[in-house]
Amino acid sequence: IDMADPNSFFGSTRAMSAASAPVSIDVRAVPAAAGKTAWLPARALSLAMEAPPEPTQLRAGQPLNLTMTVQATGLPYESLPAPSLPRIDGATVYPDKPVNGTRVDGAWLSGRRQQSFAVVPGKPGELVIPATTLTWWNTQTDKAEVATIPEHRYTVLPAVGAPATAASAAAPEATEAPVAVTTSA
Repeated sequence: IDMADPNSFFGSTRAMSAASAPVSIDVRAVPAAAGKTAWLPARALSLAMEAPPEPTQLRAGQPLNLTMTVQATGLPYESLPAPSLPRIDGATVYPDKPVNGTRVDGAWLSGRRQQSFAVVPGKPGELVIPATTLTWWNTQTDKAEVATIPEHRYTVLPAVGAPATAASAAAPEATEAPVAVTTSA
């Protein structure tokens, strides 16, 4: 190959081959106990959410910033489900750009998917971020496991400068004087 000639690398007509010692890989079927969920075999898996502590009070229109992370030892990030939030009643969910990656951790791959969200409540009341679960197969114990993020609840106050609701508004004062009724006999 002549490095000065860019066509010499791809224009080479000389046949090449390579050989290695045979490698044996034990491939097992998905266990029946794994059920019908996505097959996620891993040595370890964690599911976490960074969120303000409860009982944080929010205002309508004020974003609640959440970050969900799923991380597994023994799987690249491409094999992991992307963290997501379902539709949340009374709020709009805005996902941020995901942060994903795989690194080599000793003899194992370690995959990680991270997704941030801005959850903006549109009205006062209670904002419920539902629990999230992820079923995976622990290859060390050969059993199904479930990673869980518990439900989070927040109180949402009216937006700053919002008009008071009818229940909290003061009753109007009478503007007319009482009328005296007299009768003649």
